[in-house]
Amino acid sequence: METNTLIATNNSGSLAHDVGPLKNWLLKSGIGEMQLIHLPSFKRVLVVTESKEAASQLMSKKGDLGDIRLRYTLTDTEGALVNPDEEMGRLQVPPHKRTFLISPPTSPPPEFDYSRCEEPPDRVGPTDLSGETDFEESETDNEGQRTLLSSSAGTITIKPAETLRDRKQEPLPHTALPPKSIFDEE
Repeated sequence: METNTLIATNNSGSLAHDVGPLKNWLLKSGIGEMQLIHLPSFKRVLVVTESKEAASQLMSKKGDLGDIRLRYTLTDTEGALVNPDEEMGRLQVPPHKRTFLISPPTSPPPEFDYSRCEEPPDRVGPTDLSGETDFEESETDNEGQRTLLSSSAGTITIKPAETLRDRKQEPLPHTALPPKSIFDEE
């Protein structure tokens, strides 16, 4: 797929430090305006042309480059070189009106008594709560139905299944042993 941007690379990585041979070749090609974006950490140079046609003309002449390889990028590059009438596709810096200072919370006044700030938690054990419960203990009636909890909010009961006693115990399926590893000791 043709785009207006080319990626220039080479095997030796010298393109990351010396863009001169590529720059001279681009000047001799006479294609028109171009923008070089040097990416030394990626060992690449991006060549942005005015149009896809200019990039395809450069690709047709790439045999004169030697060990430098050219490839198309996946998408077109947009910017002032391609569309000079468009504004930049970046957010504008907001106008400087006023700066808000966010300060930490204020410390308490000097007469503040830290010992009265909070009381320790109550020390109540489970035996102390026996008189405060408003639910009944679990009961079982003659049908096997068991009441777990009965309170003013509701009642929780368990009724055993009638078909459970008649059901035969099914044997559990046997599973295969996992394969032995060559690292297992025998």
